[in-house]
Amino acid sequence: MRVLIVVLLLLAGCAAPEPREDVLRAGQRALAVFNTLDHRNLGEGLRRWLDESTDGLHEEFRRIDKERIRRAATITEGRATDTALLHLDDRTAKLIAAVEVTVTPADGAPVTKRGRYQADLRRTPAGWKASAVAPVPISADQVITHEGTDEIVEAMTTLFSHRFDEPDRGRDLLRGKAIEQHRRMFEQIRAQRLVLASKVVRAGVRVREGDRAVLLVFLDQALERAGQTSLAAAQVTVTTERIDGRWRVTDLQPR
Repeated sequence: MRVLIVVLLLLAGCAAPEPREDVLRAGQRALAVFNTLDHRNLGEGLRRWLDESTDGLHEEFRRIDKERIRRAATITEGRATDTALLHLDDRTAKLIAAVEVTVTPADGAPVTKRGRYQADLRRTPAGWKASAVAPVPISADQVITHEGTDEIVEAMTTLFSHRFDEPDRGRDLLRGKAIEQHRRMFEQIRAQRLVLASKVVRAGVRVREGDRAVLLVFLDQALERAGQTSLAAAQVTVTTERIDGRWRVTDLQPR
């Protein structure tokens, strides 16, 4: 009997990861691979693209113009810095990711670029594979958020929309270190006499544990200074906790 108990405990310790964690890892790996390519070893890089893809995306990679990549003569190395789920069921998933790509041209210094992506994944016999990938553009036509995040999305719009000549808004939505993080942001807006308007275009859930949730939020931001307006994409990882029946923001980490 003691031997059986030990075996059961060992099996429990080796249990398969939670579906959410499995999908997030697969998406993070795939987006890193799809943004990594060395023209000097093109065959190996494209083989990895094919290994991480399925359906239409897989066929698209099979037809890719290899000569155009060789002529560009660049080396790219991608890293997904954060991922979050928009949807998950038994067969399909949809996620978003903040991605950093280091681009090294043939005759220049490396440059790091940051982007935001959305990916569809499908469960295959070999595990989760990406079936579609696309950047999330500024002024995206479609707004997609994870079910149950409406209250947090509304808070993000409030917390990241300010006029330099008006009082700081949204303090009642903050708790813990987020109070100081938000205060520093508003001080910069006031000092530079900015007007900031933000709109959430994607909000996915990375962690959900009882009354605590961690989200990755993509925002479109319009920044006005001295009558000139510019548009920019922003990514922020948000930790929230349910306090007295309402979700409060406890940590804000730009990506």
